[in-house]
Parts: sequence; structure tokens; C-alpha cells
Amino acid sequence: MMMQWMEAVGYLATALVAGSSLARSMIILRTLSVAGSSMFVLYGLATQTYPIVLLNLFTCVVNVVQIFFLLRRDEKVRA
Repeated sequence: MMMQWMEAVGYLATALVAGSSLARSMIILRTLSVAGSSMFVLYGLATQTYPIVLLNLFTCVVNVVQIFFLLRRDEKVRA
């Protein structure tokens, strides 16, 4: 039962990361990427595939920082 659940998490993560490629907005792209990478971190921890965990933790951090910069830039443009 646990492996079926984790397999579903893996497929959801794949769909989110793939879906981020279709986004037209950088903020939406990065948000979907953070969601997908977060799911892959959970999947990697559950399946003990630590390279997946490390890569996706890195990707999450990079995307969160980039979202912060994008929002900050948009705030300055509006001011």
C-alpha cells in the first residue's frame, strides 16, 4: 500500500514539473516547479533515493529565491 502511495506522489511530482514547462508566466513556472520538486523530495525520502532528494532540494531553493526576486522586481516596477 505504501509503495502505491509513493508511486502516486512520484507521478504527481512528474506532472507538476512537466506542467511548469508549459507555463507562460515565470512566477507560475517557478511555483509549479517548487511544488513538483517538493513532491520529488518526499518521493526520494520515501524510496531512499538520496540523489533525487539533493537535486530537488537544490531546485526548490533556487526557485524560491528566484520567486522572491521576481516579486521584489514587480513591486519596484509598480512603485
